[in-house]
Amino acid sequence: MAIDRKGVYYEDKLVTSDTFGVKILSCRKEKFPKKIDTYNNEGYFWRTNHKVFFANKEIKVSDPVTFQQVTYHYYKDKQYLYYYDKKIKEADPNSIQGIYYYDLLSDKNTTYFRGKPLMYKGEKVQQLTTLILKTSKYVLRYCGNDKKTFEELPNYFDISTLKALSDCYLIDKNYIYYENPINTKDFRLPISKENFNKVKVFNRYITDEEIVYRGNLPIQEYDPVTFGGFPNNQFYVYDKNGIYDGLRKYPIDCTKQPVYGENLFYINENDVILYENQLFFPFEDLLVKNLTQEQVQQVKEGNTVIINTLRNRRIKEEKLFYEDLYKANNTIYIGTTPQNVDTATFEKLTSIFYKDKNNVYYYDIWDDKEKLIIFKGYDDISTLKSIGNNLLADKNYLYFGRRKLIKNQNVEILAIYTGYRPSCSHDDPYTNYYLLKNSEGYWLAELGGDAKIRFLGNKLNELFFRDLKDK
Repeated sequence: MAIDRKGVYYEDKLVTSDTFGVKILSCRKEKFPKKIDTYNNEGYFWRTNHKVFFANKEIKVSDPVTFQQVTYHYYKDKQYLYYYDKKIKEADPNSIQGIYYYDLLSDKNTTYFRGKPLMYKGEKVQQLTTLILKTSKYVLRYCGNDKKTFEELPNYFDISTLKALSDCYLIDKNYIYYENPINTKDFRLPISKENFNKVKVFNRYITDEEIVYRGNLPIQEYDPVTFGGFPNNQFYVYDKNGIYDGLRKYPIDCTKQPVYGENLFYINENDVILYENQLFFPFEDLLVKNLTQEQVQQVKEGNTVIINTLRNRRIKEEKLFYEDLYKANNTIYIGTTPQNVDTATFEKLTSIFYKDKNNVYYYDIWDDKEKLIIFKGYDDISTLKSIGNNLLADKNYLYFGRRKLIKNQNVEILAIYTGYRPSCSHDDPYTNYYLLKNSEGYWLAELGGDAKIRFLGNKLNELFFRDLKDK
């Protein structure tokens, strides 16, 4: 896809002149049999504020500006639910349940399969978890393969009282069940009815304060009474003895019993665990102890600068530029290494290009040891700035990285087209084509790891577009 002043293009063809609110919603890559799938080809679902499209074909929907993807197969706007472009008139788009799976989706009243109300042997089906459903007579499990879509489960379920405890566990008046039993065909767990009021569920773990189960497998290593899980992470758990990733105990010194939300927290955006005044970085296997109360509060609030400061051995950051490049104590650092730059005039151009009064720097984050590399060849550093779209400009010239492109006189970026994209066996850098204009005329540039540019003349003709398509 590409956008210019004339409109939106899909595979070099102008689709619409409307460019307001252009947004790509999803990309179809898999191909399914036509009897299952409305769209049997690869392509994008996208919209403007006034229309919705699949590839270059318009889709009629009620309210384009609110049209959005719900699952891989389902979409909605403020008035209707859609199976691709097929409107499901009886569905309530505002009460969609959080349990859906491929062609399965439910609202508060109905479960839908491939865009239609799901029926089984003449009865409406109710979805309980992602995979488990029921009618008044049967409990079903979604198989989702070509040979079998649903299978009937054994008749030991009490259907009238059967309900979900979580997306993995269910309960009726007699038993607790796991949706996907391992090493057995029995969905029932050996938890007595007398312990039902003690049952606690944490993602794929469940305990009755006598035994902890992961799935349907008993785990003896945990203390079942104090066992708990992290609400926003399915892997981390804890008990009175420690904090774990599965059965691996982290090197956190638990002097008091961990209780999530009291003295134990997980900051999802940074993937760090905070216990009392200790901060643990699971990826680096790094434990930082003796945080101040102010630091504890800042970590709870998800302060990325403070978290990275603690990760980088407590150098106090004043300004974070990108990755490990930051300003602290009137010095520019990469990690813990001070850089030989003019701190007072050091500024960011893009995430990887910076300048001070003397030089332009390329921030090399790919080398084993990150570093700032001086780039030469700019006409006037004092006026050098980013103009977006990976381009730099000073008062005289336009640049791609350190490569001089054209004179900076009445410059316009007319269009940007997708260029080379590497496949699995190639590591050449990806490129894009830029159609540029300045006081001299029109230019075509292929910009990526390198820069190639060609003058097209004072006027454009169809040969340009044909040549671009052939590339």
